[in-house]
Amino acid sequence: MSLTVHDGRSFTPNELRNWLSNPIHAGIGPFSRLIDVELETFEQTDHLCSDSEWIKIQKKLIEEDGIRISLLRIRGTLRETLGFRVEEISYEGWLEEAIRTVEANGTDSFFKNLLATLRPVQTPLQLGSTQVYFQDITQELLSTLIRDPQEIYRISPDIFEQIICERLDKMGFEVKRVGGHTYHKDGGIDIVAWSRISSFPYLMAIQAKHHRTPKKKTGPKDVRDLYGVIQQHPFNIGVLVTNTTFTPDAKWFAQSSKNLLRLKDIHNIQDWLQGRYLEKFELRDVPSEIEVCPGVKIEIPKFM
Repeated sequence: MSLTVHDGRSFTPNELRNWLSNPIHAGIGPFSRLIDVELETFEQTDHLCSDSEWIKIQKKLIEEDGIRISLLRIRGTLRETLGFRVEEISYEGWLEEAIRTVEANGTDSFFKNLLATLRPVQTPLQLGSTQVYFQDITQELLSTLIRDPQEIYRISPDIFEQIICERLDKMGFEVKRVGGHTYHKDGGIDIVAWSRISSFPYLMAIQAKHHRTPKKKTGPKDVRDLYGVIQQHPFNIGVLVTNTTFTPDAKWFAQSSKNLLRLKDIHNIQDWLQGRYLEKFELRDVPSEIEVCPGVKIEIPKFM
């Protein structure tokens, strides 16, 4: 799924979803209606978006991504576009209140009221006829995950992969999702990453395992599967990331192959969300010394 707008810019699937979610494209304040896509295919058409068409698009996105992610996306894109917090949807507790309203009154009623609430919003920004605004939901979602760690179990596997990609990017890696979506064929690899700053080639394969409950642990089969993939392709290392924890057998297998495998669990994810990438999980794998041959040892200084 992709879209090219009138100024020639091409959007990725994630950027397109963010763009479609922005309420300004249904006409907010001084902004005119802009969305011109076919609901079923998300392909460009020749008609502009009415309220009912924008609502249909939101309902379709809710079916695919869930109500919580969809509302976070709407709030994030609107805030980015207007350049300030929109109090009508920014107060503490709005998200949970909105979800309850949708469950009680339905999506049509909720989104009609949302548009009516937002229409009085004014902004000094000007929107040209060929401009398109979008905001990745990641920052909005990161803030939510930090405030409420249980949110990590409510997001979709696709969003979980997006979070991993965003954090790897912050670590200095170029990232490429395999297949572009969680449910596409990926050959046992969700993400490929390589360093932006190193002069030496270093290729990393990442597999993500998302669970809906912290009681569900990732077992040795997933670790063995990733190990098999690493051996078949020219990767330097494989990383298995889960939003829960690993079973003892999974840890044992990874430890026996630690030159090729790394396991990252919910504790590592929590560190990543806080911007801590090295304090705990990488440095503990670095030995204090290496014996390169009998009697010849090299001390390895600690990085931090």
